[in-house]
Amino acid sequence: MDYNDKLSHADADDDVESKVSALARIAPTYDLQPPFQPSSTPAHLQHRFMVWNSIGVVRCYNTEDENSIDVEFHDTSLHHALHINNFLKHTMATLTDEVLVLACEIQDEAPSRVVCVLLNSWDGSKEWSVDLPEGEEALAIAAGKGWLAVSTDTRNLRLFTVAGTQREVVSLPGPVVCVAGSRNRLLAIFHNGMGLPGDQNLGFIMFSVGPGQLQAVTTVQPLSLTPKSTLKWAGFSDEGTPFTSDSAGMIRMFSKKGYWLPVCDTQTNCKGKSDHYFVLGINENFQNVRCVLCKGSYYPPTIPRPAVAEIPLQLPICETATEKGLLEEKFWRSQLLCSTVDNMCEIGLGSYMDKDALDRNIKETIIKLFALACRSGLEYRAVELCDLMPSHHVVQLAVKYASKLGKMNLADKVSEVVAHKLEEREQRLQCSHVDVYTSGYMSDGMESTLLSSKGISHEQSWNQDSTEVNGHAEDPTKTSTESENVFLAAAKQKRNATWTEIKPIMPLSQKRLNPFKKSVTKAESGRGLENLGASFAQHLSNKSKHTSTPEQSSPQQIKQVKQTTLSALKSADVPAAQTLTKKLPTFFEWYEKEKETLAEEFPDLSAAELSRLGMKRFKEFIQKDKQIPVTGDSHTESQTVIPEAKERKLGEESESQGGKLPKKSQTIISEAKKRKSEEESDSQEGKPSKKIVTSSSSKLMAFAFKKS
Repeated sequence: MDYNDKLSHADADDDVESKVSALARIAPTYDLQPPFQPSSTPAHLQHRFMVWNSIGVVRCYNTEDENSIDVEFHDTSLHHALHINNFLKHTMATLTDEVLVLACEIQDEAPSRVVCVLLNSWDGSKEWSVDLPEGEEALAIAAGKGWLAVSTDTRNLRLFTVAGTQREVVSLPGPVVCVAGSRNRLLAIFHNGMGLPGDQNLGFIMFSVGPGQLQAVTTVQPLSLTPKSTLKWAGFSDEGTPFTSDSAGMIRMFSKKGYWLPVCDTQTNCKGKSDHYFVLGINENFQNVRCVLCKGSYYPPTIPRPAVAEIPLQLPICETATEKGLLEEKFWRSQLLCSTVDNMCEIGLGSYMDKDALDRNIKETIIKLFALACRSGLEYRAVELCDLMPSHHVVQLAVKYASKLGKMNLADKVSEVVAHKLEEREQRLQCSHVDVYTSGYMSDGMESTLLSSKGISHEQSWNQDSTEVNGHAEDPTKTSTESENVFLAAAKQKRNATWTEIKPIMPLSQKRLNPFKKSVTKAESGRGLENLGASFAQHLSNKSKHTSTPEQSSPQQIKQVKQTTLSALKSADVPAAQTLTKKLPTFFEWYEKEKETLAEEFPDLSAAELSRLGMKRFKEFIQKDKQIPVTGDSHTESQTVIPEAKERKLGEESESQGGKLPKKSQTIISEAKKRKSEEESDSQEGKPSKKIVTSSSSKLMAFAFKKS
């Protein structure tokens, strides 16, 4: 090889090195976040928290003199404190009310091991352990209700029961970052690829872990993070909702609708820029975050034990310093909590009293926003707020408020919203009925057309559905259908939590009485003075039964006799006649039957004349068939019966008082006899009876109401 060839090769090597260096300058470097345990401090610290959650605190001491693990429970009735010698050099831990799970990495020739300490074992076995396959190392662990999970460096997610039985093995699509569990939910977060420079590209998947079954609740989805930040905490709230927190201090909530929502910025509560909050847990019912303030670092010290602080959840709404911004933040935060409480009530872990208080809070907030828009003159915004109101009842309150302010145009617009919400409600009711019947929510014997034919409301039909569901669950032949239907079980729990069986106070054998039913055998009491007289007459008759001699009668009884009116005597003496009259058909009933016959017999008569003719025929029919004298008008008939009743009544009173009557009573008898003789003479001459009013009682009778 000559000198020229050497120069050409040297130039070629220089070109390759220059191209590689240029690519190195262009291609960015990526720092993937290493795996970690939520609510734990780094493993290189000598005194560290392995886990700190709502159950207890697990500390690890790794010094030259001691390598041990201390477990402290918040509720000492759950379990006593534990002190464990850390011979295997465990670096990971998780704690629930059932188990304490510890895991260690590969050490020299020893494989990675998982140790499970049982807290409520009844057979004497306190713990069990399992070695992972050769070359496979545990990176993250989590536990829930009756299960525990271990994620390894081979991207395997291994599941075990709390007693040590191996379950499913799931392959994750990327290197694991952390796992978290709560009850029957398992959240796995992993790297989903290379992100932008300085960013982490993380993804997550959530599983439902049941007895003997594992199901993915969500598909693989990207995890939301603040730019240039890393994941610091991931877990579930006390109510079971997934939450995350990043290094920028932003806490996010995974909504039931499938997206992440920022609910709190912890950095706004820090005084110094280098201060951070170490998240321990979240409670949605109280709407706060349990955390520890770390001054100048991300992690708290173990000694002295730091104090736990509570930060309220606050959505990052604009202009929170104004009244409008505060009301809007409160409204949407309450809406998020409402969906969580609904889900908790469906599975039987929530309280309907809390739900009612939350609904009332939402209604008050939206009404305040509506009033603020009305006072500001923003009617278009006010109508938009009506669309956000939960029910048409709240919109009707907005209509009243707008009318009170004199904004009639706004009231008309809001009334249209009320009509629209009522239509939507009817459509939802129809759809819910269809879903109920198709999903087996009601029994097979009931049909959807039955509700519309009987006019049953939605609330009544829902109550009937719950009753049918309860009866269906008690049937032993249909237990398989109930176990397969998740909605049926939720409805049953909801009914047991809210509905109380109402038992009758009286025995079932006792006949139920209708207080509004009118008695047929008793005579109807009149109105006004007639009713008053009847009460006096009844009182007199009761008094006369207990009076045997004239000396026993008191002046008060004599005064009551003087106050007795003719209407009282009539109501006390002729109940039988009234009873017979009630049994007769009314004129309208008789006229409806005989109307066609009369129209055929007298086709030339008008409707008014035909009705008058029918009245005459009706009186003849009553007089002929029932043998009751019906002559003249009702007033004349009453005047004919009254004297006879009056004489009999006063005669009985004279006998009861020893043949003596007051002068007033004697005057009444003489006047009655005189009027009777005059009426008989008038009837013989064919003349109508004359009204003779000679006493105050008779004058009052002229104004008394008579039933024909």
